[in-house]
Amino acid sequence: MMSSKNYILLGLAFLSLGCDTRSLKEIPKVPSGKLRYDIKHPSQKFFMPDELEEISGITYYKPGQIMCVQDEEGKVFLYNLDERKVSRRIRFAKDGDYEDLVSVGEEIYVAKSNGTLHHFVVTDEKKVNDDELDTPLTEDNDIEGICLDPVTQQLWIACKGDAGINTDSLKGRAVYAYDIQSNAMNPKPVIFLTSEDLESFVKPNLKQTKKKKISFKPSAIAVNPVDKRIYLLAATGNLLVVLNRDGSIYEAIPLSPKVFRQPEGLCFSPEGDMFIASEGDGEVGYIVRFEYLK
Repeated sequence: MMSSKNYILLGLAFLSLGCDTRSLKEIPKVPSGKLRYDIKHPSQKFFMPDELEEISGITYYKPGQIMCVQDEEGKVFLYNLDERKVSRRIRFAKDGDYEDLVSVGEEIYVAKSNGTLHHFVVTDEKKVNDDELDTPLTEDNDIEGICLDPVTQQLWIACKGDAGINTDSLKGRAVYAYDIQSNAMNPKPVIFLTSEDLESFVKPNLKQTKKKKISFKPSAIAVNPVDKRIYLLAATGNLLVVLNRDGSIYEAIPLSPKVFRQPEGLCFSPEGDMFIASEGDGEVGYIVRFEYLK
């Protein structure tokens, strides 16, 4: 039975959507900038149970199913979008700081902040055996995002912390490519953004930006299956940065705290709908869906 505290939190979460009494689907959608999404008005909002208050990553697993991870337990959670509830929990490792995950069919890769990847295959069991895959990345790099690039069929790993590996000093934000066939990572970033790159694009394009420096620390990464562009989400900086395949910035959209309390997870459906997960930060964690506007 849900506690009175949870009823209050859910009530506050509903109120946070604003005073518009229409359902989310009824609100007219207008593309945000050059994107095919209305970032201010999600089409749906899914409230998470207490165990996913600190939801840290999501991946589109199967039609109508989002797989989630949180940053304390070595479990993944299957969330049914139609039933609006967690339908299954799978233990894959001991508790730790797990930041994101990606599904490659029935194979799951979970990224740990210290640079380790956990790999397992989904079975009917509640507990599965995993393989720990080492990478050159460390706690200093602070892995926050992982996704599958459908073009190269490689895993792309986004670093929230240091961009360089080992003694290499790089000032900026880096994404590295991990080959799942050879279990090896390219030591050179597949994407590298400097603070100058961000500031030169972001400041002229964001009227409300008044800060001297742009803070951008990626918390998630995903490749849009429709346009194949790379989407980088940042809770620190409250930005959604979209890159072209050559790494140049295509668009940058500010994220409203009213819609995104603490955006940590990002994924797409095969049709292009975008899902963003936010931690509860003391309240209810949630996932919002943005319809791909054709």
